[in-house]
Amino acid sequence: MTTREEKSAKARDRPLGIKILSILGMIWSALSIPVGISAFILSKYMEAYSVGQSFGQMAGSFETAGTVSIIMGIVSLFAFYLLLKMKKTGWSFVMVLSIASIIVGVIFALMYGILFLMNSIFSAVVSIMIMIYLWTKKDLFV
Repeated sequence: MTTREEKSAKARDRPLGIKILSILGMIWSALSIPVGISAFILSKYMEAYSVGQSFGQMAGSFETAGTVSIIMGIVSLFAFYLLLKMKKTGWSFVMVLSIASIIVGVIFALMYGILFLMNSIFSAVVSIMIMIYLWTKKDLFV
């Protein structure tokens, strides 16, 4: 087989779940970048125009959340692209990002309480489901 035929065969052998997970992951990653930029801009606005110490602390929280969102969005976009291409590095990246997502969710829940608790629980459940599914398909990645 030629490389073109091998790529075609690989695309046919890609499980539908991997394709759906990769596309949804890339969409989510692409959306998290402008959300992170917005949070970062909001933090700068809050610093410049706020009165009182509590708004200054909140601005720092938005800046941190925005920075994390931008970095995770860029790395996730790359990871889900590699996952779509059935690369072992993509599988590894997504597994690490899923663990990082759980850790960040727990930290935010501990720092901000009920505000982030439901989001953290939902994020952890989705990350665990992704990890379980990918673990069952790990032999398909090269």
